[in-house]
Amino acid sequence: MKKITLKTARMNARLTVEEVAKALDITALSIIRYEENTKKTPIYIFQKLCRLYNVSLDDIKYDTQ
Repeated sequence: MKKITLKTARMNARLTVEEVAKALDITALSIIRYEENTKKTPIYIFQKLCRLYNVSLDDIKYDTQ
């Protein structure tokens, strides 16, 4: 199976950056930075994002830099 990015997973879930930020009680800027991989995503946030997007951790392409 082809892996997808966090942004693609969010878009597939039909959620906006603002909706995700509100659901996780973090800033929209943090979501954008996680999606752009310019800010390291803590594992607990990564897990919450996957649950919110209804995807497995294994489905997400993530560059650990």
